[in-house]
Amino acid sequence: MRRSTRYSLTRCGGVTTPGDSLPVVSTRSDGTAPSFSSGREATRRLSSRAGPCSLAILRPSGINELGARRFTGPVRWGSDRGWQLPRPRYSLVLLVSGRHYLLRARAAPARDPQVGTNVSKVPKQLWVVNHYAAVPSKDGRSGRHLAFANHLRDHGWSTTLLVSSTTYPAGLQALHGRRLKQDTFEGEVRVRWLRANAYHGNTPLRFLGMLIFALVALLPRSTKDLPKPDAVIGSTVHPLAAWAGWRLARRYNVPFVYEVRDIWPDVLIELGRLRGKGPLAVAIRRLSKRLAIQASLVISPLAGVGKHLDAIGAGATPFLWVSNGIDSPERIEGEQRNRGGQLGTFTFMYIGSFNQSNRLADMISAFETLVAREPGRNWRLRLIGDGPLRGSLEACVASSASSALISVEPPIPKDEVIRTAREAECLVAMLHDYEVYRYGISLNKLYDYLLAARPVVFASNAPNDPISEAKAGLVVPPDDLDAFTRAMATIGNMTRKARNRMGENGRRHVVRSYSYEALTRKLVEGLDALVGDDRGRRE
Repeated sequence: MRRSTRYSLTRCGGVTTPGDSLPVVSTRSDGTAPSFSSGREATRRLSSRAGPCSLAILRPSGINELGARRFTGPVRWGSDRGWQLPRPRYSLVLLVSGRHYLLRARAAPARDPQVGTNVSKVPKQLWVVNHYAAVPSKDGRSGRHLAFANHLRDHGWSTTLLVSSTTYPAGLQALHGRRLKQDTFEGEVRVRWLRANAYHGNTPLRFLGMLIFALVALLPRSTKDLPKPDAVIGSTVHPLAAWAGWRLARRYNVPFVYEVRDIWPDVLIELGRLRGKGPLAVAIRRLSKRLAIQASLVISPLAGVGKHLDAIGAGATPFLWVSNGIDSPERIEGEQRNRGGQLGTFTFMYIGSFNQSNRLADMISAFETLVAREPGRNWRLRLIGDGPLRGSLEACVASSASSALISVEPPIPKDEVIRTAREAECLVAMLHDYEVYRYGISLNKLYDYLLAARPVVFASNAPNDPISEAKAGLVVPPDDLDAFTRAMATIGNMTRKARNRMGENGRRHVVRSYSYEALTRKLVEGLDALVGDDRGRRE
């Protein structure tokens, strides 16, 4: 339902330094506030009565029952931006002859055609605590949590993301000066940066930053000006961020949702970074179990986490699988979908991180075997990305007998991934045979691969397998290099029509089942079940 916006104007009393509360005083004797169609009209009316006005824009936390508002400004609002409020939750303070007036936008109540009454829904408030959640203003890209936050608005939820002030994975400090926090808005989603220390690589400074982020999140002044949450999601990767989310949920007496992104400490043990019976692994395991038991709901992009909860003695906590996915699926015209690499070549492509989880050296070995078995074909392998193993990967390519056919290329922006992936005839990925994968996987690259409408060769032992679900490629055991080579050859010797059919299968499947619009509906069902869906107010 479309809503018009009008602006109410009330006089503010009290001290108006940043951070102070502004008790609202009506400018009419009958206790009502005058209403205007625009900020320009309100200012003109005041100027004609009381002289020149000055203007500041604030980002407040909301209005309490008495009408008082706390603000964290003022930030001067230039005349080049006009007088319209950028979004309803912003407010303006006008200084007129020494008196401050609060101008706030409000949506006119929408009329419900079924019941003939004015109905206005008060959005439920969700806080998401995630150290590494990616947002464009800080990281130059967006991720899972911002995608969910954007779609949750359509289901009556307003989301605030609590994230670290450092970029990921570089660990650079993005919060300048000595400020403890900073707000940005990604569209209509508030993102609060909380200070953590900068770091480089997997050093002790990075682990110190995890602890600092959690402790800063728990400082009352870090969140006291935000709208009170109706639910809090505490999200790993590291469990200290989830622990901070649990403590905040307890502080406000609201449901705590524990999001398990990886199985800690099992994944670190599999990667050789922790000893299975070491004190740190034991502490992490105990904390993860406690968070799962205390949670009202556990969510995860890993389909088998319910089995993990049973294994650690937290099976009584409800579990909801909410996969990673794709946002804003592109419309791909037939000519673009069929575009491949250079004429006469067959290009395999990998796009992703160069890290220990991805068996890129083994992928190169499988490609070498393919070239040796079918020397008459013009094969190519493109490896696109970055990560801690880039140096060793480049050395592996340099020593390969097929080095002239393999290229290691720099990472590309997220919005170029689909276009670049379409330059290949086949997309490839290979995981290790880690025991922890028995609980599932949710690789972002797989959903990008499917959206690119290209057949996929994938090596994995995970129980959930979107490639096989979609009939979009070939999946082989992760420990069988010869099977991976044979799968590459099979795709390479298919007709273009057969490959296009596989690619189209994948694209249709990911748009239908793994778009964030569809996944958000699943998440909303879980959240609404926790807090109820009766917070709408009739006006």
